[in-house]
Amino acid sequence: MGEELKIRYSAVEQAVTDIDNASESLSTDIPTSIASGNRLDVTKRINELNHQLSEIRKMYIELLSKNNQSVKQSLISMEEADRELSSSIKLR
Repeated sequence: MGEELKIRYSAVEQAVTDIDNASESLSTDIPTSIASGNRLDVTKRINELNHQLSEIRKMYIELLSKNNQSVKQSLISMEEADRELSSSIKLR
């Protein structure tokens, strides 16, 4: 219990910002319709899979964004707790 936990808030904030920026630039350019005039089952299945991949990408970016917001909120809460503890220790 005697170990000290140190958080480099600016480093965590920068990492979260970097993740946000990277997710915004995540681009797959998956074609949603290949061989649209073709009636082969394979091309239909490929189109379905490409559509599913696009949806998964959107969900991943949304989940990543929610996770980053949670990290930011946790960081704010930890900073506030640190300040309160520091103030109470200084008052003693």
